[in-house]
Amino acid sequence: MKQIVFDYQVFAMQTYGGVSRYYFELCSRLHELSNHEMRGRIVAPIHVNEYIQKLPKSQLAGSFRFKRFPGAWRLAHPFNQFLSRKLLSQANANLVHETFYSQHSVAPKKCPTVVTVYDMLFEEQAKHSHAYQSLLQVKKKAIERADRVICISESTKRELIKFLDIPESKISTIHLGFELSTDASVIANANVKFINDSKKSTTKPYLLHVGYRAGYKNFTTLLKAFAASDYLKNAFNLVTFGPTR
Repeated sequence: MKQIVFDYQVFAMQTYGGVSRYYFELCSRLHELSNHEMRGRIVAPIHVNEYIQKLPKSQLAGSFRFKRFPGAWRLAHPFNQFLSRKLLSQANANLVHETFYSQHSVAPKKCPTVVTVYDMLFEEQAKHSHAYQSLLQVKKKAIERADRVICISESTKRELIKFLDIPESKISTIHLGFELSTDASVIANANVKFINDSKKSTTKPYLLHVGYRAGYKNFTTLLKAFAASDYLKNAFNLVTFGPTR
C-alpha cells in the first residue's frame, strides 16, 4: 500500500481554516477513495490544528498540539523541520504533499513531492507593493522544486504559467470538493431552519464575512466602513463566520 504523507506546515499555522481542512479531508478519505491502494498520513510534530486531532494515531505521526499564540509558527519551525525529517525517514513515504510553501523540503531526497496552488493573489498585489516579495520568492522556489503542481482551477493554472513560467506539463487542475449533502430533503430542512433562526434574530438583511478576522481577509476595513455608514448600520446587520482571529 502506498503511503502519501502531508507535511506539518499549514497545521503549525492554522487552528481552523480552508487549507488545513483540505489536507485533513484528503488524508482521512484517501484510503477509501483509492480503493485501499493508498493511505494518507500527516507528519506534524508540533502543531496548533484542531482538525487533525480527529485522526487515528496510525495517520498522525509524532503529534504535539499547543495553543496558538503570536509567533508560535516561527518558534516551532526549526523543531518541526528537524523532527519531520527524522519521522519522514522512517515513514516509507511514496509521496510527500507539502502543505504550504517553504524554502526547503522535509521530504527524503528521492521521494517525489507535490504542492497545491490555490490562487496567485500575492503575485497580483506585488505589482503595487513590495511587501510580499520574500514570500513570493519562497513560493516560487517551492513550486519549481515540486515534482507535480496541483491548481484548484483553470484560472489559477493560467496565472501560474503567466507569473512563474511553470511548464504546463507539470500542472494538474483538480477542483476542490465539498462535504455538504446534495440530498434535496436535507438541503430543504437546513434552509427552513436557517430562515426560522434568521427571523428570530433579525428582520434586516445582513452582510456576511467569512474567515479570519485578521490579515488579508480585510475584516478591519469592512468594520470601519460599516461603522462609518449610517445607511449600512440602519439597513443591514453584520454577521461574521469563522475563527475568532
